[in-house]
This record gives sequence, structure tokens and C-alpha cells, in this order.
Amino acid sequence: MNDIVAEKLVQKVTNLMDEVTDVNLLVRRIPPPQETINKISDRIDAIHVSVGEIAKGIEADQARIDVLEAPAETLLEGRKKADTAIENALENFRRTGRASES
Repeated sequence: MNDIVAEKLVQKVTNLMDEVTDVNLLVRRIPPPQETINKISDRIDAIHVSVGEIAKGIEADQARIDVLEAPAETLLEGRKKADTAIENALENFRRTGRASES
């Protein structure tokens, strides 16, 4: 007797699962309400504006980098000249045993 009840229960659960699957398929075919579409569109617009702001920030940062590159090059050249002068002074000191007056 229990086997018959269990078999009927399994059959009913299986039928119910099939019905739920059918309902899910039908629900997926229903287009979303206009309110949902509007929210999605608003979010896309907000993302577009944010990306534009980020792009403007990147352009501003690039402009700052471009402005700083020339002074950085000048500083590097000055450092190289200073390093060369120091090396020459040290070499002169090693050869003569005294500092040169420049």
C-alpha cells in the first residue's frame, strides 16, 4: 500500500515540476514592463555619463603628465651633468690628492 502511495506522490511531484517548468518558460517570453525598461535605460545612461567623466579625468591627467615631462627631462639632464662633474672632481682628487678649484 505504501508503495502505491509513494508512486502516486512521485508522479504528482513530477507533474508539478513539469508544470512549473512550463510556467517558467511562459514567464520568460513575457516582455518586461516599461518601468523595468526605463530603469535599465536610466542605469545605462548613468553609466555612460560616468564613463565620460572618467575619460575627461584621464585626458586631464594626460595633459598634466605632458606638462611635467619637459621639466622632468631637464632635471634628469641636470642630474647627469652633476654626476659627471662629481665623478670628474673625484677622479681629479684621486690623481692629484687635492680638490680642484673650479
